[in-house]
Amino acid sequence: MLFLIFDTEEEKQLAIMLYEKYSKFMFKVAFDILNNNYAAEDALQQAFIKISKNLDKIDKFNEIKTRNYIGLITRNTAIDMYNDIKKQPVPIEDDCADIDACDISELIITKETYDRIKKHINSLKSCYREIIFLKFEQDLTYNDIAELLDITPENARKRLERARSQILKLLMEEDDSHGRK
Repeated sequence: MLFLIFDTEEEKQLAIMLYEKYSKFMFKVAFDILNNNYAAEDALQQAFIKISKNLDKIDKFNEIKTRNYIGLITRNTAIDMYNDIKKQPVPIEDDCADIDACDISELIITKETYDRIKKHINSLKSCYREIIFLKFEQDLTYNDIAELLDITPENARKRLERARSQILKLLMEEDDSHGRK
C-alpha cells in the first residue's frame, strides 16, 4: 500500500532499498527507546512512512548521512510514541496487580449500577458517547480515536475525562435525590 505514494519507479526502488538495508537498524533504534517489540515495529513503520515522503532528502551516495537521517527520524518517531504511551492512564488491572491492595467490592459493578451508568451515557452529548464507545466498546487507543474523529489524542483524552466527570456528577445527583450513599 505504501508503494502507491511514489511518483516514479526510481523512488519506489529507492524506498525498497532503504527498507531492506536499514529496517533492522531502525527497529533497534526504536526498541532501545520503547523496550517493546510491537511498539518498536509500529515506530519503524511510522518512521519509514515519514522517510518515504521525504526521499528527496536522501543522499543515496553518502551512506553516513543517509544512516544518520534515517536514525534521527526513527528516534524522533519512537520518542513521540513513548511520550504518547506515557500520557495514557494506567488501566485498573495494573493498579490492582496486588489483589490485597485493592478492595474487590469497589471493582464490582452491580446490574443496577451498570443500568444507571448506561442510562447516563445515553443522555450525554454525542461527542462524549462516541468517545466512550470507541474507548471501551471498540477498545481503541487515544491515537486511533483521534485519527478516526480528526482530533488530537490529547483532545480524545480530555473528552473521555469530561464524559466520565459528567457521568459521575449525574450519578451523584441521582444518589442525592434518592437518598443513596
